[in-house]
Amino acid sequence: MDKYNFYKQYHNHPTNVLIHRIFIPIIVLTSMILLKFIKKINIILILFPFYLFYYFKLSINIGIFMMCYLLFLDTIASMAHRFSSNKTKLFLYTISLFILSWVAQFIGHYIEGKRPALVDNLSQAFIDAPLFSMDYLLICE
Repeated sequence: MDKYNFYKQYHNHPTNVLIHRIFIPIIVLTSMILLKFIKKINIILILFPFYLFYYFKLSINIGIFMMCYLLFLDTIASMAHRFSSNKTKLFLYTISLFILSWVAQFIGHYIEGKRPALVDNLSQAFIDAPLFSMDYLLICE
């Protein structure tokens, strides 16, 4: 949990934590929707095992929970593509929500008074952020 605690130390102010709990799932979901526009290769399918390996290394409970969470978001992303009659609008709405969510993250860090964890460790921030946004539903020790 040391790597996770590294990420967590950047998020102590209640407003910043709330912003992250709302907008990280939106960033993950919009990322999945955007990645599904790439028809030649399923990037989500490539990334999924790496994320799960990390989460299962933390604990079996975290691994199972995060697997269900990521599968749920991937299902929503797939449905957005399947049922969207206008792919251009889907792309524009998704990119807008993605950008808005990132802006919210930086506002949260401004309120926190700390720079984002991704400045110090980009890869760790992207792996731990989804877990951080859901850890209030788990017992992350």
